[in-house]
Amino acid sequence: MNAQRMCLLFAPLAALAVAAACSSGGSRSRTAVIAKIASVSFNDEDADGTVDGGETLTVTFNTAVSVSGTVAVGDLAVAGGTAPTLGTTSLFLVVAGPASTQITLFLGANPALTVAGTATTLALAAGQTAIVDSSGTALSDTTAVDIGPPAAVSPTLRAALYTDVDASGTVTQGDTVRMLFDRPIQFTSATPDPTAANAFTLAGSTTPSLGTGATITGQSLAASVPTIEAVVTLGATPSLTVGTTTLNVGSAPVVEDRSGGLRDAAATANGGQGTNASAATAVKIVGAGDVATATGPLNVARQFHTATVLADGKVLVVGGTGLDAGGQTTVALKSAEIYDPASGSFRLLPHTMALERVGHAATLLPADANGVRKVLITGGERTFSPATPLNSAEVFDPTTLRFATVASTMKSARSRHAAALVTGLTVDAVAAKARVFLIGGIGTGNTVLATIEAYDPEANAFEEVLKVSGTPTTLNTGTARHSHFVEVLRTTVPQVVFGGGTGTVPGQNGNALAGVQVLFPAGTAGTGDIRTAATVQAAAGALTARYAAATALARRCRTNDAILVAGGIDTVAPILNVYADRHTGANGLAPVDRYGAAAAAVGVVTQPGAQLAAVQAGTAAARMNGNRVAVIGGFDYRAGQLAALATIRLLDDTGAATTASTATGALSTARAYHTATRLADGTVLVTGGRSNDAGATTLATVLSTSEVYRPVARFALADAVYCDLDSSATVNAGDTLVLAFSGDVTVNGTMVAADFTQGGGLNIGATATFAAGPDADQVTITLGGAGIAVTPGTSTIAVATTTRFRDAFGAATPVTTALTVHN
Repeated sequence: MNAQRMCLLFAPLAALAVAAACSSGGSRSRTAVIAKIASVSFNDEDADGTVDGGETLTVTFNTAVSVSGTVAVGDLAVAGGTAPTLGTTSLFLVVAGPASTQITLFLGANPALTVAGTATTLALAAGQTAIVDSSGTALSDTTAVDIGPPAAVSPTLRAALYTDVDASGTVTQGDTVRMLFDRPIQFTSATPDPTAANAFTLAGSTTPSLGTGATITGQSLAASVPTIEAVVTLGATPSLTVGTTTLNVGSAPVVEDRSGGLRDAAATANGGQGTNASAATAVKIVGAGDVATATGPLNVARQFHTATVLADGKVLVVGGTGLDAGGQTTVALKSAEIYDPASGSFRLLPHTMALERVGHAATLLPADANGVRKVLITGGERTFSPATPLNSAEVFDPTTLRFATVASTMKSARSRHAAALVTGLTVDAVAAKARVFLIGGIGTGNTVLATIEAYDPEANAFEEVLKVSGTPTTLNTGTARHSHFVEVLRTTVPQVVFGGGTGTVPGQNGNALAGVQVLFPAGTAGTGDIRTAATVQAAAGALTARYAAATALARRCRTNDAILVAGGIDTVAPILNVYADRHTGANGLAPVDRYGAAAAAVGVVTQPGAQLAAVQAGTAAARMNGNRVAVIGGFDYRAGQLAALATIRLLDDTGAATTASTATGALSTARAYHTATRLADGTVLVTGGRSNDAGATTLATVLSTSEVYRPVARFALADAVYCDLDSSATVNAGDTLVLAFSGDVTVNGTMVAADFTQGGGLNIGATATFAAGPDADQVTITLGGAGIAVTPGTSTIAVATTTRFRDAFGAATPVTTALTVHN
């Protein structure tokens, strides 16, 4: 219907304005919407109550906007407070929000904004051209808008975990219910009462109750530290049926949002944003068995990525593959994001890598001269089928959130290689110099490599690794392999243990490899640089032939460190690209292998008999506290079948043999080709992957979901291992007890013998010494003095009633259940 006909139809009923439009030939003038800033809020990403570089401002406009070019500091103006600034480096902008009415601005280094109290304002600078409206016209309204803290968001209860503290088998006073929320929470008062009217609601087959005098505790009671958990200690005569009773936060909750960081003027006396009811989500109170709960999703769905724990406990997620905009093709990614355990969320970084990378390696480096631990990203490929490996590397700086390309190129282009950091080397004339060793991989021309090279963090350069054989020559492992595993054992001489994988290039028939080799990056004092004395030796025993396996360290006893190897693929005919949808003719593996270390010599590979529940591939493994390894997800991978798994299996290692694996809860989403990363509190972050069988013509679903596997046990002493360091077969001074906690532990002051209770004839000796480590979740007692006695299987040890030990969030007084010492 044309405009003139519309005027004829509607003219009898039209108002004057419509008649005027019709009389002008059907055209109708329209007042343009002037695009301008409507509101600005600050987002305290780390919830520490301060404005830091890398944190964000959410700028909301009154209409849709977009970005033309690069937004620079000069395009925006701040005023108010004391010399406000958006930071000393350039701003970076990401268009987001409904209908692109919002943009997110990342603050530069050392910003100075006051977002509570004295106001700071933000405005568009006169003459800026980067932010434009829907017509492409630059926004010119320079009205300043106050920057304020974000609105409080109702936290949602995600899980409720019951612990039978006294091991009585019944729900009694003193037992606990641990509540996990989806975002940081704090308490509404210094003395919260979980039994107050409408604080919590309970439902079940009987009349459930938390018990008279029940109390609730959490780290945010003692300090304004964000936490996602609160623990109720049951009062007298509680009545809960574990597995049946449900728990919900009521209309007058004792917890409120803590994720906003800086507080507004309406803050309560304890520094909060005012009470806000938790979202009404009832959860079942569960007991035995560990639990995986959903956490913030990735910003970009990805698989085959890397996840690296940074020095501050956050996790850097880099690269991998995802689907293109049309969801039709798998493409390599150059984006990165960081997971914050405190807020349970991922933030997409404003900077990307210089290149897309999949099949790369990510290694946390030692602290540099400024105390910063950066992350080295090596090799990988930008495209695949056939593989096109890269010879470049990038270093991520967590203080600037930037990736810097290493000027020195790698000695060989590598993809699907192994990378291992070795620190504390005190050999040769070079003092304790750390290096990252790169081993094998797919090289240029679709070849498989047997070479090793090293990265020197101090020089920020790659170098050949040499061996001594008359004139020093380049070290070669003698076995070309890719898609293999690597772990570093801290025995008397550091061991870089690598094995499995395949020597066959993609597209050809081939088999997985059964060998394990050990790189000893050590030398003789006075021979010069450490590179001149590296050796590679073959381990005794044969690994189950497998590639793309999952591994984790099971022990930390120096003389009997072990590596558990699980899952992977056996033979492939033909081998397709590992990033494609399936490997034709492949079978997943159920047996578990173990590499046991020797003090200063190559160790032995054994098959002690443990079996996974399914033949698995694409699984991930993570070291848990003490002697446990969690094997998480993967595909039930049989010829002609790919069924994603949600299973979590625990493998226990006693130092002599691996016991049968045991089930322990399940993921909420079945997945494979994901990552499993142990966090400081003893939980495991599981990210991304793919969820389904790709089939012959259908692409797999690449996941953005993530979840956290949480052992039920609260902060507690979880394992006690006797280490016969001198291999004398007698208990004597210098031997150690390694005590593992359920999460990372810090020591308040100096440990003393009174911090532990000893039973079953245990005597650590009159001059025993104590030290933190060797891992963050452990302390070590070195036996000393007269009267030493340790009988594995009989002696017991517990943490005495003390506040000496604190968990990753500062909570003290761990559970004091006595453990039997074993070796």
